[in-house]
Amino acid sequence: MAEKYRICFRPQNREIEADAGMTILEAERMAGLEPDAPCGGCGKCGKCRVDILKGKRTGVVLACQTRIDSSMTVDTMYQEKVRKILSEGLTRKVPVEPGVFPGKDQAEEKTAGREESDIPFFLMAFDIGTTTVVGYLLDGHTGRTLSVASRMNPQHAFGADVISRANYVLEHGEEGSRELRTCIVKAMNDLIREAAGSAGVQAEDILQAAVVGNTCMHHLFLGISPDSLVHAPYIPAVRKGMILTAEETGLKFGPRCSMGEKAVEIPVFELENELSANEDSGKRFLISRDMRRADSIHEKQGVVLLLPNIAGFVGADTIGCMVSAAFDRLEELTLMVDIGTNGEMVLGDQKKMLTTSTAAGPAFEGAKIECGMRGADGAVSHLRESDDGFSLEVVGDVKPVGICGSGLIDALAFLIRHGFINNYGAFRDPEDLEDPLACRLKDRLITVHGQPAFLLVRGEDSADGEEIYLTQKDVREVQLAKGAIAAGIQILTEKLGKRIGEIRHVFLAGAFGNYMDSGSACEIGMIPYELRDRITAVGNAAGEGAKLAAVNRGEFEYACRLSEETEFIELASESSFQDVFVDKLEFERAVEDE
Repeated sequence: MAEKYRICFRPQNREIEADAGMTILEAERMAGLEPDAPCGGCGKCGKCRVDILKGKRTGVVLACQTRIDSSMTVDTMYQEKVRKILSEGLTRKVPVEPGVFPGKDQAEEKTAGREESDIPFFLMAFDIGTTTVVGYLLDGHTGRTLSVASRMNPQHAFGADVISRANYVLEHGEEGSRELRTCIVKAMNDLIREAAGSAGVQAEDILQAAVVGNTCMHHLFLGISPDSLVHAPYIPAVRKGMILTAEETGLKFGPRCSMGEKAVEIPVFELENELSANEDSGKRFLISRDMRRADSIHEKQGVVLLLPNIAGFVGADTIGCMVSAAFDRLEELTLMVDIGTNGEMVLGDQKKMLTTSTAAGPAFEGAKIECGMRGADGAVSHLRESDDGFSLEVVGDVKPVGICGSGLIDALAFLIRHGFINNYGAFRDPEDLEDPLACRLKDRLITVHGQPAFLLVRGEDSADGEEIYLTQKDVREVQLAKGAIAAGIQILTEKLGKRIGEIRHVFLAGAFGNYMDSGSACEIGMIPYELRDRITAVGNAAGEGAKLAAVNRGEFEYACRLSEETEFIELASESSFQDVFVDKLEFERAVEDE
């Protein structure tokens, strides 16, 4: 039996007994903390630093690389919290016809003598994002949003991107799958409790929930192995929409739930015929034309509607966005892009719709960027030109700690505009600068770890006394991300037989698309520059799509039809992709060096 040591975490004041040989990162997870580990604990990102205050050894270490060999007191140091989670987005009006109503027993018990239309009941909608989770409580009669609850996705402790989390599950087997499933279900139950509490609603009066998320989040929520997502041909184990009971998913709502009970183990969701679940033979699987299962189960349990996936990396969140925009009814050619680690995009109109995803990576979430962080207090969120050269906007109006994705895009656009970097993305030498503003700021060009960098914040002006800068490696990470997205847009346009200039509308979905400066995105070439005046941020359109499916059963069926009618383009199979991608790595609007 492994020797056990007592570990005390500060400032959370959590104490646990941990086995010798366990990493501090694993101990943090065991203690119920949510450490930041964008690389999934591989020792590459440096974001999981902790300070050992007492123990055999002391000092700042990487939690994922430090094994426990004695009792210790650990300062978890700065634990960033997202200040604002996006919950609103593009939507439309639909009739309120959720397909579930209070059962006879409920009605008699709670509302004797009242009309059936007066019996209160409620709905939930969830958007499970890679970074954040949002829950909406809706009135079952009017469809009105009564309250919204949101939080960080606790799975970020296992990696910032879906690949890191999928690999964790594959490496740790059933135990890894149980860990990630348990933490997301617990988070969603917390959101149910919070949303219901703030609206003065009982969880047993919530009869139905609709859920969207990317394909990996969908699988991890159900405890389905993500193996098929990370190995060719990268297909989802379940593609069609699903109708399940709340009990099957582990969510606590509906007539049989009891939020006041002590926490119980999340039930194991068993997938029948896992890789053939797209066929109509599985009784558990929907089967958008068979809506009777929901009608038969809601009398005693809550109903959970999971919107369909399209492909391995185009999931129900993309379908939610399409539902919110009624994408197949658009008369003019429209591009919808959710800029994140997967970079999902849809291009089309009422005649034809194509979709794809690009491996943009987690750079825009602050991962793999040396001074990067999420959009929390202390994050540089925007850079604006000023008389002194530039000024910075910081989340929370506090001293800066690092830079988030929107600030990263602005900073890079600024460097391109004033010739600090050339069209290949390389920093220019100070003596080669020609732009008047760049010449005034040439002392900002510094060397960090032997590579050129641009100094954004001097040490005396930051919260922790450390400089904040953008390195050559950071620029390369952004080039890879923006190149992937730009290449995806180009290839989708060509596959549809169109030109970029024929795209009449660009919808930017998701938090990053909402908060970033679209002009800066066009300046660095992530979105074609000629589309800069056609861009609209549509917010959390995925969440709005989930709400529509919750309040109108026809919208859920509509989502199922959209997934069948939208053609997926696998970029890796396109012969031109590599050449287009390489071309899109360049900054077309930058100064060209000989």
